[in-house]
Amino acid sequence: MREISGGVIFLDRDGTINVDTGYVFRPDELELIPGAANAIAELRRAGYKIVVVSNQSAIGRGMCDATDVDLTNQRLRDLLLKASPGAHLDAIFYSPHHPDDPKNTRKPGLGLLPQIREQFDFEPKHCWMIGDKLSDVEFGQNVGLPPSHCILLTSGAKTSREQNASQHLVFPSIAEAAQYIVSDISE
Repeated sequence: MREISGGVIFLDRDGTINVDTGYVFRPDELELIPGAANAIAELRRAGYKIVVVSNQSAIGRGMCDATDVDLTNQRLRDLLLKASPGAHLDAIFYSPHHPDDPKNTRKPGLGLLPQIREQFDFEPKHCWMIGDKLSDVEFGQNVGLPPSHCILLTSGAKTSREQNASQHLVFPSIAEAAQYIVSDISE
């Protein structure tokens, strides 16, 4: 497998990789979006590292704790690899904060960026952000990714206002987004 120097695909979790049923923090309730595992494997074969960046406010809301989210994330890794052996996630970062928490590290802010930078040396022009909410693509732009590398998906639970307000690329799912990215780098 080749590697794109400084190339990272940042992915949202709920609504991008797995079905967003509200607050997803129980491993047995996790369900992959069809085609997500193959899309991740395709992006890895293209040479990208895959990094999940997710808001998990269920912790800050007292609905669960970090162990619940960690177990759910491990189940996500297991389901992806079972569905497609190349669908390895290089890392998962999440913000546990409630939106009103003054220590807020949530997207679209850059509170998680120092942790990400500790583990990954990336070049924004070689990176992409894929997510189902405007806050995901705004995070990508805040990191310094070109707007054309920030993809909004219609597969998750978001409003039509977000889709219509977006000046970013829009695809139905991560599968189509991955095909676009892979075809873009091969040109």
